[in-house]
Amino acid sequence: MLNTIFSSMNSASMIKVPLYLVSIIPVIYAWIKTGFENPFLFSLIVIFALASQLSMNIEMDLEDNKRGMKCFESEPLLSVGPCHVILFKQNHLNIIRKASLAVMFIIAVVVLVFTRMLVLLLYGLAGIVLMYAYLKKPLELYKRGVGEVSTFFDFGPILVLGSYTALGGVSLNSVIMPSLGFGLIASSIRYSHHIVEEVKGSRRKRFYPYVHALLLVLSSLTALNLLKAALLIPVALLVSVYTSRHRLKTWTDLLYLLYFSAISLLC
Repeated sequence: MLNTIFSSMNSASMIKVPLYLVSIIPVIYAWIKTGFENPFLFSLIVIFALASQLSMNIEMDLEDNKRGMKCFESEPLLSVGPCHVILFKQNHLNIIRKASLAVMFIIAVVVLVFTRMLVLLLYGLAGIVLMYAYLKKPLELYKRGVGEVSTFFDFGPILVLGSYTALGGVSLNSVIMPSLGFGLIASSIRYSHHIVEEVKGSRRKRFYPYVHALLLVLSSLTALNLLKAALLIPVALLVSVYTSRHRLKTWTDLLYLLYFSAISLLC
């Protein structure tokens, strides 16, 4: 029994399950902002976001495997490196890749048919372009140390605004600034998650405490509300100080993501 539990926990760590909160929380936020409209479409969008992140993770792991990088646990239930390549056989991994892409395509078509909103094509196209820029040549943003740029847009404005629009939201202006906040926090999470892979003394490692703090403080300012900012800024600073000194960087950022989403939903 214990062996089964530990095996499940190890698998969860290798496929980086907690990181999928970065996809789920913004969609939930958008759904709540619409007044819980269209639960069926909400379910589809959540699955689409998860499939999209899974596809990105697998593609990045394949590239990391080619570069000879190692899979190891960086924090409890969180690993870095080409862990999917180790966990799954090559033929199974190919099936998962194709299945995730198929799910994304089918859901995109269904959502377009249900909503009849052609503007969603623009959100989808922008997301695909940024995913490609993140993973593939000539840009390969994640290899150049600027993967957070793609992360900001894909898990911030594109995900929040696209979800809100698809779910029938009528006040897009009310979610624009929070969408930027979600993007900034997603970037901080990516930075924190991969900092352990950086070479000691590298530029990204040296500047991590300052850039990370800037990302979180800027995210708190997107509230554009004195009460919300007063609730967010001290926590953002505390998180920044903690992550600059301790191991549980990604988990702390994920908790801040939950806190930010809760405060953003306050009237």
